[in-house]
Amino acid sequence: MKSNKYKKYLVIFVIFSIYHCLFSSFVAPHAFYVSVSELKYNSKSKQLSISCRVFANDMETCLKKESKQNIDLLSAKDKQKVDEFLQTYFKKNFVVSVANKNLNLAFVGFEQEEEAIWVYFKCEKVAVFKQIAINNKILYDELAEQNNIIHFYYDDNRKSNKLANPESKHVFNF
Repeated sequence: MKSNKYKKYLVIFVIFSIYHCLFSSFVAPHAFYVSVSELKYNSKSKQLSISCRVFANDMETCLKKESKQNIDLLSAKDKQKVDEFLQTYFKKNFVVSVANKNLNLAFVGFEQEEEAIWVYFKCEKVAVFKQIAINNKILYDELAEQNNIIHFYYDDNRKSNKLANPESKHVFNF
């Protein structure tokens, strides 16, 4: 059963990748809405690193709505202001919990990749755990069709899940 679930996520990833390669040069709105989040936990260093990839135009629309300001992520003139907007947005819409306690995610920064951005966080001194909960509502308020894919790496053990709006929470067990 796990194999079928993995194949399903692999097919989604391959389709997304092919679509992205074929149409990455167009500026037109994309036909589907997906974010990809990668969480990597190192049990030796007790550090959790998080990378979230979202389409810049979708994130700009969300941030503009919340901040009432025009935001251009791909050519940010005031990087500090953009960092603050991203931190605030992700703190509200991307929550990681261990033992029913929300982790304090430290914003590292963001970078552009074609028409998308990667947003980075880290959390140090995360005690070894057997279960972790991810509540990912990125872009849900803006896009009813939004899907959020989560890849979690616990040392070398990888697990994945897809959340479709309005479903926002998934618990990984190790």
